[in-house]
Amino acid sequence: MSFRSLLEAAMGDAQAVSQVEAGQVDAQLNLLDDDMPHPDALAEENDDVYVPQSSGDDEEGVEEGEEEEDSDIERQLWGKSRRRRRRGSSGPGRRRRRGGPTGKRSVTATKVPPELANVLGEANMLYASHQYDEAIALLKDFIKKAPTIPDPYHTLGMIYEDRQDRIKALQFFLIACTLTPQDAELWKRVGRIAKDEKNFDQALFCFKKASTADPKDKEALFSYAELCREQGDNRRAAEVFKKLTVLIPKDLSLWIQIAEAYHCNGQEDEAVDALKMCIEKAATLDQTQGLHSSKYELNAVNMLADLYITLKKYREAINVIHHLHARYSSAQDPDQVEGDPGGLPLDIAVKYGICHLFERDFVTAEFMFTHLFAQDVVVFGDLYLDVADAYIALGDQDREAASILQQLLGREEFLIEQIWIKFAACHDRLGIYDVAVEYYEKALAYQRQSPDLTVSPELMLQAMQATRKKSCPHEGIALLEKYLPETMRPPIRPYWINTSRKEKGQGAVVANGETEKYTKEDEDLDADELEEDAEDEDEEDDADDQTRMEMAHDPSLSVDAMENGIRLKLLIEFGHLKKLSGEAEVLCRVGIPIILTSLNQTSFRLSGRVRNPLVEAREVVPESDAQSVGFQVLKSEYLVDITDPRQRESFMGIVMRVAQQIVISRALGEQQYYNLVIDVAQTLTELGKYVAAIELLTDVNTSDKISKPVLRFELRFLALVVALEFRENRMAYECARLNIMEDPQNLGYWNLFSRVIAITGVFSWHQKFLAKLLREHPESYPAILLAGHQSSAWDIASLTVGELTLAHQKHPNDPLTLFCIGLAFLSASMQRTINDRQHTVVKAFAFLQQYEHVRVAAPSDITSEIRQVEAWYNIGRAHQQLGLYHLAIPMYERVLRFFAAKEEQNCEVPPEYMICKETAYNLSLIYKQSGANDLARYLIAKYLTIG
Repeated sequence: MSFRSLLEAAMGDAQAVSQVEAGQVDAQLNLLDDDMPHPDALAEENDDVYVPQSSGDDEEGVEEGEEEEDSDIERQLWGKSRRRRRRGSSGPGRRRRRGGPTGKRSVTATKVPPELANVLGEANMLYASHQYDEAIALLKDFIKKAPTIPDPYHTLGMIYEDRQDRIKALQFFLIACTLTPQDAELWKRVGRIAKDEKNFDQALFCFKKASTADPKDKEALFSYAELCREQGDNRRAAEVFKKLTVLIPKDLSLWIQIAEAYHCNGQEDEAVDALKMCIEKAATLDQTQGLHSSKYELNAVNMLADLYITLKKYREAINVIHHLHARYSSAQDPDQVEGDPGGLPLDIAVKYGICHLFERDFVTAEFMFTHLFAQDVVVFGDLYLDVADAYIALGDQDREAASILQQLLGREEFLIEQIWIKFAACHDRLGIYDVAVEYYEKALAYQRQSPDLTVSPELMLQAMQATRKKSCPHEGIALLEKYLPETMRPPIRPYWINTSRKEKGQGAVVANGETEKYTKEDEDLDADELEEDAEDEDEEDDADDQTRMEMAHDPSLSVDAMENGIRLKLLIEFGHLKKLSGEAEVLCRVGIPIILTSLNQTSFRLSGRVRNPLVEAREVVPESDAQSVGFQVLKSEYLVDITDPRQRESFMGIVMRVAQQIVISRALGEQQYYNLVIDVAQTLTELGKYVAAIELLTDVNTSDKISKPVLRFELRFLALVVALEFRENRMAYECARLNIMEDPQNLGYWNLFSRVIAITGVFSWHQKFLAKLLREHPESYPAILLAGHQSSAWDIASLTVGELTLAHQKHPNDPLTLFCIGLAFLSASMQRTINDRQHTVVKAFAFLQQYEHVRVAAPSDITSEIRQVEAWYNIGRAHQQLGLYHLAIPMYERVLRFFAAKEEQNCEVPPEYMICKETAYNLSLIYKQSGANDLARYLIAKYLTIG
């Protein structure tokens, strides 16, 4: 605010300066030396008031006489005499203010003209005799004639202050300060008045100018720092406190306040440095004073340990306390037991134990806690609570935490509601659900009855989950209907209203530390921000804004509605409880609208900029799924038209409206979203709607809502199991294909795909899928091998050999490929259309011999003996297929002799490798065909008879 504006605001409209008088004011201002500000003001570019230039050395002559005419009061208020102003305007040392002629003009006080001195004295006499009206009139007339004299403004400020018009007084005091910018006391006085009037911005400015006018004024600096902290400017407060440490080096409390300011501003490293400095200075002062410690050092160590614990730097906290303990131990008994707190304050000793607790040093921690547990719980209850919180944070020490919290139950001195919640959460994690539900209900009842608290939805969610674990769904439903019935009915907050639900009980936070907190900035998209990014759609945006504003006035969209994120979780938990109570359909009515809405959520729909609002429920489902039988079931039964007033207020209508206000996948999290999909799919299967369940699982898998590969595979595998169970072969095949498309190099997926083909049958689209996959992934070895098997199943020998040969080129040392090529040639040699049968047979046995060599030599978890037996059996089988019995019999006999020898040696062979029954059966067939029926009966009796 400029001097002219300050003057006009203070004089008021009735006493406004006329144009002629304003011209005189400007003329007087131009005669002043206003070109150079005070050096300290050069760094304050945003200040509205400038201070005059510094004065030089005194001159002699007439100017010295003129200086003597200035009174001490005038020099104190104005900061310099007319002689110095005159020399500053014409002397060679004059400097131009930064910014040149475009900068702001500073206003400097001038000396009282002799002809007006009597007027000012008369006005002061009228003020002293409490004739305020006459004094005000006289002073305002004086101001019109000499607007740059500070005395009348100061007097007017005191007059209005006496008349309790502090706002008017503040205006005149500000003008006086403007004319005497080096008067730190006046700036402080104006700052205090502004602070009392709740004009904190003006107060900050005044205290800042006071500290600039007198950089060594401790009171001004301290007032400035305190007000900065009150207004949330902790960074600036810390900087001002640092200036005070230079002026008051022995005041260690300043370093404590610096650390607190940095901590509030999130500057943890700077806070740690400040506390370390406090400890270092305290140690230095103690040595000079012959003391061992000070209250500031203890306070700093306590805060530093607390800060290290918050930052999870437990070893650093232990070292800090060790250093303090070393200083204390020198004054203790030399026979003191190692590990004893050594006279340290109990809170520091407890923090020492907490650090060891997080380091998993339970012996030291429990030893330190024994000193606490010997004290009265009423006096040191907060330390009891800190220890319990530390045990809870470990995650596996809930029993110890519950035993500590039990000592605090019933103590009215503490936040009993918080203790109940933590006590219930400990028993919840321990599996003692009866106690957990009991104390959850106590906390809910306390919040309901307390006028300062509201029922916490997060606490209600925990209580409902505990009742579900307890298998008492009706109890959880009753809690919801009793303490938070608004969950099941309107109103619903629209996403574009950026207001948070009033939490009168801010202390009612879930104790287990796992409850997610949502802010509107994280889970809701702001429509205004999206509109700024689409300048080419201004007209449409205006229409949408109008529609949105009309909807905002809808009573059903009250801003007092529950937050949509936690409300969505409560609705899902309600569905789970209903399913547990025998109403499984309710879970589908909750989960399916949520899942379908999440699959269709886009930034445009969430921002409220959809050109055509949702008119029909089918629009929630993408058009590509319009003909899906499963989704037809889902649409017809579990989606409603929320534009219909009756359906809008129904249970499913509320669920859909809540779901449309948030980003569901972000509000629930990936794991909870996955659990919801699995639960809904299982429920649909139990209700006999297995096709819809498969469609739901498949569609979620193909979306981007779940990114973890393990979870995506679980969705596909569950859909595959359901499809196979209900003989939906085509859907099972599609699910198996999704696995391959997800990871074409995964051998497990290929084995599963082959198993599905074997169960569902061989269809032409298997080969088409493999051909398409090989075009995209020509190096996929499993796809090449499976394509060869498919060709073999269709008796296309040439294609089979070609595919398998390609696979052999990629993996020449794979015995499976060699074996398959040998079988392919063997199968080709038995066809009637073969041209060179003998040559083909030779090729077959050449590959089989190579297979035997590679199979035995290749590294494997199977012993080489078992692998050799496998090769004998397969080669004997090939000989038998061609009718070469004289070659097949020796191979089969080798196999039987091997297992007989193992039996005699009492060596156990894994059952999956026991092929003696298959070998005996094949050999018996050869004996029968050769006429040796006795040998055939002998083999059957020995190996194939169950008796």
